Amino acid sequence: MFLSSPGDVGRQRDIVRGVITALNADPLMADRCCVLEVVAWDTEGAAVPLSANRSPQESVNAYLSLPRECHLTIVLL
Repeated sequence: MFLSSPGDVGRQRDIVRGVITALNADPLMADRCCVLEVVAWDTEGAAVPLSANRSPQESVNAYLSLPRECHLTIVLL
């Protein structure tokens, strides 16, 4: 699940992550062999090195999955 948003909506991003965590813990989801994973620039442990010769956005684009590579996309504005 690709999560896209500007940096000033951190609280809302945390809410989305909480909902996804709750869905993953739901027995109905477990019975379907489905796990939702968030792809986002600020995900803890995300491997997004910030290159000195690139803008932060270019680094994110280079190292994270693209929205088209994910089954779901959530956009917060």
